[in-house]
Amino acid sequence: MFKIIPVKKQGKYNLNVQLQDLGNNILHERQYDVVFSLSCMDWNVQFDDMLTSAWEFVRPGGRFVATFRLTSDEGCKDMRRSYQYINFDGIMEGETANYVVLNVNEILHQLLAFNPLEISAYGYWGAPSDTAVTPYEKICFSAFSIIKREPSENSPVNFKLDLPKEICEILKEPF
Repeated sequence: MFKIIPVKKQGKYNLNVQLQDLGNNILHERQYDVVFSLSCMDWNVQFDDMLTSAWEFVRPGGRFVATFRLTSDEGCKDMRRSYQYINFDGIMEGETANYVVLNVNEILHQLLAFNPLEISAYGYWGAPSDTAVTPYEKICFSAFSIIKREPSENSPVNFKLDLPKEICEILKEPF
């Protein structure tokens, strides 16, 4: 899937939006100001590969914006233990998709491995979807914005984390 969506110029911004499957080589060796993964990556059985691939498409100084399901407990990327039925009738049958729930420390360490300039996050507690089969009774729905550092930038990572108290209480250094 490859689409370029023209966006009418408004104010000082002239936008060119491209929707692309990260597995498609048409994007190979290109970088972008902003890469979004909103309710996408955490449905994929290849979560770690998708995260790394998305980050590679962000140009220095650009942003990666993604949503994740978080827990203060052990995370789960195993589709045999955490999945959701995909249908519009709300019934527990049919096609399923991975329902990745990440331990907050693990995802922050994954993001730190990219050596970003800044990691910002907002999150709130909620119940898993009615059609999800998962060991979690509550999860933190979160949105992250990660800025890719310029090659010449050497300051420490800046954290702006607005996450629930129970999530923040278990954060390990350097957060």
